[in-house]
Amino acid sequence: MTNTSGPALTSADLLAIARAVAERSAERYGELAEAFTVSCNLATAETFALLAALYQDLAESLPPAPPPPRGALDWFERSPEIADPDSVHYMMLPWHVFDLAQRAEERVAAYWDGQSGANEYASASKTRRDEFRTRRDSCPAPHPGWWEDQDGPNWDSD
Repeated sequence: MTNTSGPALTSADLLAIARAVAERSAERYGELAEAFTVSCNLATAETFALLAALYQDLAESLPPAPPPPRGALDWFERSPEIADPDSVHYMMLPWHVFDLAQRAEERVAAYWDGQSGANEYASASKTRRDEFRTRRDSCPAPHPGWWEDQDGPNWDSD
């Protein structure tokens, strides 16, 4: 994910990208929290809401920035951890949320590693990745068949 097209990114560009990634992550995790609340999977909804708040706080801790350079977030917008509907399931558990978050943060860290002058951003991403991995490992692991709904819809109720 090294920046090989166009001129090197400036420190202002890096800040704009960092802020945009944090804002979009907060928004996406917030949307997932709402969806899981509607699905009555409250533990998972609360975990997504926790991530949304974390990224919102991160975005607010960064100075205001202009929009990132055109195309600078293409790698992030195609992030399979969020964009792929198969990566979320209405019965997923908090373990899955932290696993998804640590994989997403791994992609962000890899991006920063490829950018000149982005060592601080890369280090922060790796710290979050490691925190999410630790949080995931502290959650009960999913049991085999976790995705199977033992209490499916009751279409015959009167």
